Amino acid sequence: MKSESLVAQRLYILLSLTYRYDVELFDTAEMRNREWTRLHEWVKLHGLDSVMRQDEAAILHAKPGLLNDRQKLTASWLIEGATVLAWALKMRPKPGYDEMTEDMIEIARQTKFLKEIAADHELRAKDELIEYQMMVRTCLWRAREYDRGVKNQDLKHMIAHMTAIDLSGEHLAFIGNDLSVFGKTLDKLDAEELDSFHCCLTERYRGINWILAEDGEHYHDTNVDA
Repeated sequence: MKSESLVAQRLYILLSLTYRYDVELFDTAEMRNREWTRLHEWVKLHGLDSVMRQDEAAILHAKPGLLNDRQKLTASWLIEGATVLAWALKMRPKPGYDEMTEDMIEIARQTKFLKEIAADHELRAKDELIEYQMMVRTCLWRAREYDRGVKNQDLKHMIAHMTAIDLSGEHLAFIGNDLSVFGKTLDKLDAEELDSFHCCLTERYRGINWILAEDGEHYHDTNVDA
């Protein structure tokens, strides 16, 4: 299991990369350049740039207007991993399994992003982390089954009888016996909702797996197979 200090370090890296994407969306070149400089200096002050991967540093250091589409997509979804890490460090409530993180301002307030990084942090109990991991794994497994063509499924039955993968229905909502997402079964979601749900789950599963891993894998290399 990762240490509190490593989880906090990774949290602020993910938030920095997410905010670097947000900078691209500001209205004026003056605002974009000002916030890019502010972010760049804050990251350097706390030594985060020295522990970033090369591809992460490339996102951070790219001047406003120079992020490519792949970098934008990668950075935009990192907020979901950051949400899990912030929850694990007791900085925010548990994120709902079908509740996307849309408010960067709120998570920045909760974590004091761009202000200060506390010297001490506290992780939630391992059992609580594992419970969350099982919940996200169950959702991700169901989403992937849907992608394989299983449009309707008795998920409660599968959870009860699955032996190859450790699944759990705790803290999930159901319609009939299938997973409820945004108040609908998966077959009732449109393409954008399905994609958002899947991307969110992937980043959150990566986040919780990385915290619980014992093999020293880098965050972005953490196994997200469900």
